[in-house]
Amino acid sequence: MHSTDSPRPAMAHPHPAAVSLDPVQVYRAARAQARAEEQRSRLAAVAQAMRPVLPTPEEDWSEDEVRLQAEEAVQAIAQPFLDHGAVFGQDLDGQLDAERALLPASGMLGALCHALYRQLELADQRIDRLALTLRQQLDEEGLQPASEVGSLRLERLQHQLAQAEAMRDLTRAAAIGAATAYARVTGDVYAHRSSFNQPVPQVTAARVVACDWQEARAARRAAEERRVAEGYQLLVMGGEAVDEQALTAALDRALLQHPDTLVLRTGNRRGVQTLAAQWALEHGVPCVVHVPRWQEGGKAAGFARNSAMVRAARSGAGRMVLVADREDAGSRHLAAAGLREGLRVWCLAERRLLTADDVAFRPAPAQR
Repeated sequence: MHSTDSPRPAMAHPHPAAVSLDPVQVYRAARAQARAEEQRSRLAAVAQAMRPVLPTPEEDWSEDEVRLQAEEAVQAIAQPFLDHGAVFGQDLDGQLDAERALLPASGMLGALCHALYRQLELADQRIDRLALTLRQQLDEEGLQPASEVGSLRLERLQHQLAQAEAMRDLTRAAAIGAATAYARVTGDVYAHRSSFNQPVPQVTAARVVACDWQEARAARRAAEERRVAEGYQLLVMGGEAVDEQALTAALDRALLQHPDTLVLRTGNRRGVQTLAAQWALEHGVPCVVHVPRWQEGGKAAGFARNSAMVRAARSGAGRMVLVADREDAGSRHLAAAGLREGLRVWCLAERRLLTADDVAFRPAPAQR
């Protein structure tokens, strides 16, 4: 019997096929989720790292102590140049140029002062940047930020600003100490010139300190000129043969008797005159070097120089002539010129005051 098969209904598959997703989207979603988890895990570490940790100092630093330490340090660094400065300041003929003798020391001291004042400028600029950042942070989040991270960021900025201001004060004290050493050694006021090329310079602490250096230098030069004109005049003369120990002792005794008014006047010849100028340079005593004009006056230029020294010392509060001995013709002439003007004349070799008979001209005996 022939039969026809009826169609069977289709049965559902027990494991339906999964819908395929875009692999690029899957990768991006997984990466965004990983980033979010990493950011959440780092919030605590970021907040802890931003918390300022300021150790309590054992003792507070003193501004005067820092100035003194900086002054002593700068003085110690420049001391070798001061010891040999007089050697660099001599010409071939023995003439001593005080400004050229101080060039090595003043160059070293000037570089140190410039470095400290440059650091002071950098500290001022850092304070300006931190203050601007702190102001912007306060404008955005206010005094009470909503998140812990914002609060710690604000606290950290305040801490950095306080540290920068403390470093600025320390640098200013050190710079002032270095400038004091510069003024004591070179006899001039340190004038800081900023190395920042700005069309409108900012008013920083370094510029405030150095803004009146021209007036201070002019006032100091006026005080020096007044001291040279009104101080105790000590005229030193001698030849190349010199007892350095006796000369130094006599000059030290004169400085002890007239610590604030002593003025030294001497020539430019090797020996006594050069050592006296070097001593004045080392002790900060004003020294006026009277140079004879040999080309104009010929052999009499030395005697004209001595007369000019005596005339220049007339306005002083006190006057005295110091000669090494009576063997040198220039020393005898200066002693005689000083005695005629009423000055006392001390001879180092004889350790006594000279009189007019000691330096009077005596003609040579006639030959038979």
